[in-house]
Amino acid sequence: MQPSLIEQLNAVLRKTGHFLGYAILSALVLLALRNTNRDRLCKLLRRPWGVRLHDSWRWEWALLGIFLTAYTAALDEFHQTCIPSRTGRWQDVVLDTCGAVAMQVAIYLLSVRASRSGKSPAGTEVRSAETRAPLPPG
Repeated sequence: MQPSLIEQLNAVLRKTGHFLGYAILSALVLLALRNTNRDRLCKLLRRPWGVRLHDSWRWEWALLGIFLTAYTAALDEFHQTCIPSRTGRWQDVVLDTCGAVAMQVAIYLLSVRASRSGKSPAGTEVRSAETRAPLPPG
């Protein structure tokens, strides 16, 4: 193989890894926020959780996921400027943030699809107030 082909393949794989890694981080932030709200609000609702779009995806969760991902990417690139063998690039922060945005759009589309079909999106449990077990004291 030619060295230039190997360098190009290496660059593509590294950038794809950045994109996907930060997309996953953004999804994990959204899932953490969604599950925290589910656990907190499920006992207050008089309807099953997860059957409405608002239960599985909200603007504030998505924006927080994107913001935290961009912030983490910026901190990582800043850290790389302190290492002599590495360089920090603002283009990588933009790429990482694009991964976060793409993931939030994908989660939104899957949530819309699930809410229209009446099914709960993956990771949420649909339980009515009558079927919930009481919470342990303390």
